[in-house]
Amino acid sequence: MQLYTLDNQLLLDIPVDDSSVRFKEVMGDNNLTLKFSLPDYIDFPIGTYCDFKAERYTLFSPDNFIKQHSEHYDYTLILDAWAAYMKFVKFKFFTVERNPGEPDKMVGAPKLKFSLTATPEDFVRLMADCMNFSGVTGWTVGECIESDPVTIDFNHDYCYGVLQKIADAFNTEWEVVDKTINIRKVERMDDNGNRISFPMSYGYDNGILPGITRKQFDDSKVINRVWIQGGERNINRGTYGNDTLLMPKDSAFEYEGLQYITDETGCYVEAAGRTGSLSEDSLDTSKVYPKRVGTVTAVIVVNDAEGLYDFTDTSIPDTLDFSKMVIPGETMTVIFQTGQLAGMEFEVKYIHSQRKFKIVPNTDNGLTYPQGTIIPGAGDKYGVFHMSLPQEYIDSAELESRDEAVKYLYENSQPKYTYQWQLDGIYAKEQWGTIGGFLTPGYFVEFSDPQFLPAPVDIRITSVKEYVNKPKSPTIEISNNVTGKWLGDALNEIPTQEQGLDRKDKNTVNIVKRTWRSVMELVDNIYDPSGSFQEDILSAVALRTMILALGDPLLQYIFMDAAWQNQVEPAIVYDSDSKQLQCPASNIRHNTIGIDTVQPGRAETAYMHWTVAAYDSPVLSDDPGQFYYLYMRVSKTYTTDANGIMAGTGVYFISPVKVDFDSDPDNYILLVAFINSEDNGDRQVTYQFGFAELTPGMLRINNIASTDGNSYLKLLANQFKLGDGNNSMDYNVTEANTLSLTNAVVRNALKVAGSAIIAGFKFYNDRIESVKTVSIGSDTYPALKIIGNDLQAIIELRTVVTKWTENNGTANVLQTIRIDSSTGEISSFTSDGDTCTFTSQGVLANRAGTDALSATTGVSLKAAMVGLGFGKMDKSAWDNNWGVVGVYGDANNSSANPAPAYGGWFNVLKANGLCLSSKLIQENETTVVLKNTDCFVSCYNTSSLQLYLPEKPYNGQFIRVKIVNQNVNIISDYNGNGLKINAGQYGIISSIGISDAITCDFVYDGNRWIFTRLD
Repeated sequence: MQLYTLDNQLLLDIPVDDSSVRFKEVMGDNNLTLKFSLPDYIDFPIGTYCDFKAERYTLFSPDNFIKQHSEHYDYTLILDAWAAYMKFVKFKFFTVERNPGEPDKMVGAPKLKFSLTATPEDFVRLMADCMNFSGVTGWTVGECIESDPVTIDFNHDYCYGVLQKIADAFNTEWEVVDKTINIRKVERMDDNGNRISFPMSYGYDNGILPGITRKQFDDSKVINRVWIQGGERNINRGTYGNDTLLMPKDSAFEYEGLQYITDETGCYVEAAGRTGSLSEDSLDTSKVYPKRVGTVTAVIVVNDAEGLYDFTDTSIPDTLDFSKMVIPGETMTVIFQTGQLAGMEFEVKYIHSQRKFKIVPNTDNGLTYPQGTIIPGAGDKYGVFHMSLPQEYIDSAELESRDEAVKYLYENSQPKYTYQWQLDGIYAKEQWGTIGGFLTPGYFVEFSDPQFLPAPVDIRITSVKEYVNKPKSPTIEISNNVTGKWLGDALNEIPTQEQGLDRKDKNTVNIVKRTWRSVMELVDNIYDPSGSFQEDILSAVALRTMILALGDPLLQYIFMDAAWQNQVEPAIVYDSDSKQLQCPASNIRHNTIGIDTVQPGRAETAYMHWTVAAYDSPVLSDDPGQFYYLYMRVSKTYTTDANGIMAGTGVYFISPVKVDFDSDPDNYILLVAFINSEDNGDRQVTYQFGFAELTPGMLRINNIASTDGNSYLKLLANQFKLGDGNNSMDYNVTEANTLSLTNAVVRNALKVAGSAIIAGFKFYNDRIESVKTVSIGSDTYPALKIIGNDLQAIIELRTVVTKWTENNGTANVLQTIRIDSSTGEISSFTSDGDTCTFTSQGVLANRAGTDALSATTGVSLKAAMVGLGFGKMDKSAWDNNWGVVGVYGDANNSSANPAPAYGGWFNVLKANGLCLSSKLIQENETTVVLKNTDCFVSCYNTSSLQLYLPEKPYNGQFIRVKIVNQNVNIISDYNGNGLKINAGQYGIISSIGISDAITCDFVYDGNRWIFTRLD
């Protein structure tokens, strides 16, 4: 065993005692105990690690040793998988700022005591953040079940303990693989969702040695009735008749092939026709309640500084007006279930005509939510609460509550046992290639015993203790604490698309990559399964022949789809990370067994078929220099289905030695592939079945590949790839049934035949249209359209919007935003004639349709143009000069004979508060000429003042003059404009002298200034 220091330096390479073991269990320990003796004392520092069966084990606690004497030390090292490191890191609540290309940043002070409402994925994401901020990075979110958010309380917990809290809250399990955290059942399934199991029982050649131990799994009792306590959310006692959710009343239904009933109150479930003494239990189903999970369509930033955000959900049905469904005495809230705000609850106001929620911000620990990067996003899921929802939502919740109750009853209606036994080493050695990969927690054993369990039952492996020096004699514990299935919508486990693509490319390169070393290893170990060939190797400088046929008659079989109709490409792969060969469940048709004549159009029923179970090989890390053969052991017996298909069963297995086709009297042994020894940590897989044919002018073959595996042509799978991982062209590899290019240069022209879809857009030779469409009535339009030709260049964006109508209703109309190079216009218009146009000459809007005031004001005011001058300008920072405005207008006419120039024109002006421009005349001023922008004039002069009215007044112009101290002579004739003042009883004059403190108005009527004295 090789031990390394934290900086990857070899510390020790030593054989370990036979008592050294690895122990793995479901939701428990995964550790490696090494026992050995040394003649000298060695200090093994924290962080010392070793690799065993493709897993990393690290020393997190000081080593134990016994000093027998100065030259004899007995050591016991307990090294753990990475999950144990979680015992040293606290679970904390904080927010994370994530920016592409930058390290994640912790925002605010973390909390150690808190409650959090979230989904399993959100809990795990927070846990991964805690681990990554601990100084050991690489922690990621793995597979998590989908579930509604639940609330969990935390108080200075360690991350390792929180794993169980989360699993208990969602009635599931946890698993940490390397540094990937998963919240889901630890059950190994094949690609079709079936349990992967293998038969095993007590007795000769059945695999189990004497000494089987059965013990009760736990202290739980066997029950036959379950009461529930449902959720309180969105329950209106006045209309529902109960303050918590019930199940459907007095109903009968089936689960897992058994009949069940609910009582007349909807409070409990039991088996139909229950007999025997009553044994009750109860289940908390408070996380189930009537709800509608919506999806955010768009987010509107009202004011980020104050945390004001709105969001819309255009999928809300017309009949679901949340504003009319609030339970009396309660306040409507939303809880986000995904996204940056996952688990957070906010009060909201809802506007049904716009399908819009207006969020009331929360303040916590000095932080405002939503704000900054912790905000809602399009695609986020949310639920609305304190609602009395329509009956269909209540019915759905009652069924979900019933499903949880019957699942719990089913899982606890039988005694729970664990069985512990040791695998027969002789049997294991013979069958290791078949069963070795399944002897790990999460796989199932088809277990039976002639006395106490005669009928085979799939029971899950819950723990395995394997000896380092005797890996083929493990002690295995299995438990019948198996889980049932959901009714209705299942809780799906989600692999990411990126993981799927990586796996697909890894499979392909693993199959097609080839080196001369690998070729020679195969040549040295190839053999003749049927005895049809001369085994001497023919070496020649040149080979001249009319035909080259490759393949063995006994290996002429193909992989088919589940319907036995089409040939498919097998997906057998060696995983260099887990060091295992992985074979999916397969359907096989043999083309030569039982076929001895040439017959055109032979029926499918004439061939032999087999269904072969999925298979994971043992970990192949012990002997990297060993090559293997992959075989299928398929039955000679078969059954005939309703379509006449003769089908037997089979299993995969590997062997380091050749196995003859007819070595098993009950089965055929079919060679599948040759697995090369390790080369740079990887093994290459070379298929041995099928045939290839080379004739003059023709090559018939399924696969062609470059030696590095980067470029290949897979004819059967309709795939090809040219280039490496950074620059390539492929079809049906990166994306199904799609040609993918990395970097391309088009010379001269790129044309399409009719139309072609590229990256979500439909390309024509004269225009581009989005695949996404919008519909109104019976008409459908592309959401985006770009027209470009010799005559015009236009961009159009279309959507369906909701507008108000004159009868205080709403209507849906098609809205188009158009950019037109020929007219120089940017315009927005609706299908019923509303238009807003923007050009270099100005802006025109012909309909008042924008809400000018917040809905919280209770006032509905529609405007064609709205200016909201919101800001936060400190007066002192701007030299006490002016401020913030919502709309600003100015005009200037530089003509020698100018027409009037108005900064704004309003036919009827509604002013909620009026501020006029004021001019203050100082004490020492003696002559002042007023401008057209002066409205209110205060005269503080202490000597006579000549005050000239504007030279070129506008019709209707108003000026008010307040005389405070001394004489003011107000003059209308300036620069010879000849204007007069109509002073009433004083006549038509060019000036008027005022000697006392009065207020007077001047209004220009287009001909003269009209004077009015106000005292």
